[in-house]
Amino acid sequence: MKILGIELDSNRLCYVLASGSSPEDVTVIGSGKLQIGETREANDIRKFADEVADLVKSLAPDRIAVKAKPESGQMRAGAAALKMEAILIAQTACDVYFLSPQRLKPIEDKAELFAYLQGAWKAAVGGFDPPKKKPAAKGKPKTK
Repeated sequence: MKILGIELDSNRLCYVLASGSSPEDVTVIGSGKLQIGETREANDIRKFADEVADLVKSLAPDRIAVKAKPESGQMRAGAAALKMEAILIAQTACDVYFLSPQRLKPIEDKAELFAYLQGAWKAAVGGFDPPKKKPAAKGKPKTK
């Protein structure tokens, strides 16, 4: 199974693609980041959406696991993160799960990855055992 772990940080989407059969047997097979430009510029939003669509299509994950950000409170997600979440969900055909930081906290960092990819790594590992409730979203393939 291939899990695409994602963490949204400020105006960038950090990702780790992991493959394995269980959380104990996980291998990193890809990683990186995408950055959104101005969140109120149509061309920047379209460019980011195209990059996300290309990423998801090229990596072909079985499931996407996102390190969730709260929508309210002192540590709430900013406007850019919420827009990136929406674009991600709209650009994918597989299940998307949001995993709380508390759920991901026990997962150990991956020494071979940069610090900015650790949240995405933890989301990918946590994605092997998603919540028992229904997934947050199930996208439909885009038709052009």
